[in-house]
Amino acid sequence: MNKLTFLLLIIFLSASSFAQVKPNTDWFSQAEYGIFVHFLPEGNDFQKRVDEFDVKAFAQDCADAGAGYVFFTLAQNSGYFNVPNKVYDKYAGIAPGVRSSKRDIVADLAKALNQKDIKLMLYASGDVPGYDSIIAKKLGAKDFNRNGYGENWKFNDLLVKRWAEVMQEWSDRYGSLVYGWWIDGCYAINGFNNEYGRIFVKALKHGNPKAIVALNPGVGYDLVSDAQDFLAGEDNNILGANCTHRWKDGVQWHQLSFLGKYWSSGNPSCTAEQLIDYLKNNVMKNGGVLSIDVPLSGSRINETHLKLLKEVKASIRENTQ
Repeated sequence: MNKLTFLLLIIFLSASSFAQVKPNTDWFSQAEYGIFVHFLPEGNDFQKRVDEFDVKAFAQDCADAGAGYVFFTLAQNSGYFNVPNKVYDKYAGIAPGVRSSKRDIVADLAKALNQKDIKLMLYASGDVPGYDSIIAKKLGAKDFNRNGYGENWKFNDLLVKRWAEVMQEWSDRYGSLVYGWWIDGCYAINGFNNEYGRIFVKALKHGNPKAIVALNPGVGYDLVSDAQDFLAGEDNNILGANCTHRWKDGVQWHQLSFLGKYWSSGNPSCTAEQLIDYLKNNVMKNGGVLSIDVPLSGSRINETHLKLLKEVKASIRENTQ
């Protein structure tokens, strides 16, 4: 191989590698870390709990924690959604306020966080409600899978089509108010595949093409679709990952783990000093991002967790805020 051919090969490989990365995640990498909370009201008092959620107090806690962004849950498996969705109501055959909230808590929260210069991101399940077979079947579910990660409906073309319509309703509703999405339950064992991922991502970006999307294939750092922008990175040990580079297969490296003993529960499992060291010398050093799941006490971040995060903020943000 002569020098000219070698040089052209290097240029081609560099260009190909650059083309794979997702520069729309630049702000995410620069945010370094953010907060993730599980707010999942259900049952007879779900609307009351949604109505009583104090977005201003919550936004202040997130600012005190130094969060560059916040992940807020829309729902999980119960079939109750803490936000409106006309498409979901249509398929389920129910009125607003029965299973989807009348209050648009996301719109209110986006405004409150924006005043603190904090970006809002949303969590939703990629599967239809696992615990409500009547609504699930109306949304296209047919077969239930009791293996793998919990109990979930198997994916099929009709389910994916209708669920993408539900997600697009949220995307169109919120537009640029929402900066990204973390979609759970995209498990290959239940039939999820790359093409279904493309359909979901297209729907989630419909209202805001700049929004970034992660699709969760389960615990770990694997990709489930070439359409996603960042790794879901679900991890059961908040100090256990090894970020060696900002990119993995062109996708932004990201970890989501709980600060407590488990998701949204328990006292902190590490000290502020340990978390600061992990952030500075592992995650941030290599351009990664860490989402920290913390418990809620009503509308507020649990006091013990918030105290620890204030120490993290004092160390991490001292030169940037």
